[in-house]
Amino acid sequence: MTRTTFERQLEEIQQDMLVLASMVEDAIERGIQALRNRDTELARQIIADDVRIDRKRYETEEKCLELIATQ
Repeated sequence: MTRTTFERQLEEIQQDMLVLASMVEDAIERGIQALRNRDTELARQIIADDVRIDRKRYETEEKCLELIATQ
C-alpha cells in the first residue's frame, strides 16, 4: 500500500468519524427535546434512527480494522 493510499483511507475514516459524531450529537439533542416535551413519538423515532448510527459505526470500525491489517 502506498503512502498516498494510506493517507486517503485515513482521511476517509476521519471524515466518517465526523459524520458519526454529528449523527450522535443530533440524536442526543433530539433525545433531550423528546424528554423535555414528553414526546413519545419523537423518542420512538430516535430509537428507530439508532440503526443508522450503529450501521455507520460498524462500517467505520471495519475500515479501521482493514487499515490496521494492511499496515
